[in-house]
Amino acid sequence: MTEKKLYGLVHVAQEDLITKHCFGDCGKISIGGCVMTDEVGPLWICCEETCPHLKKQMDEPFGTSEMTGESIYLRSIQ
Repeated sequence: MTEKKLYGLVHVAQEDLITKHCFGDCGKISIGGCVMTDEVGPLWICCEETCPHLKKQMDEPFGTSEMTGESIYLRSIQ
């Protein structure tokens, strides 16, 4: 069974791109999926494996969702 992954987008680093793509032309961001972290601040959570605006993402998990137990990988978009 393949591990279900969540992808975290750092709000403060990419607010404009997240607004444009994740809430705009893609629209698949999880509205209820904002997670607060001590390390990077708020993360918007995306459940989509394939991102049309992907720049890069981590190979190893950044952390784990306290709600679901799924691994969270940081992702940046362009």
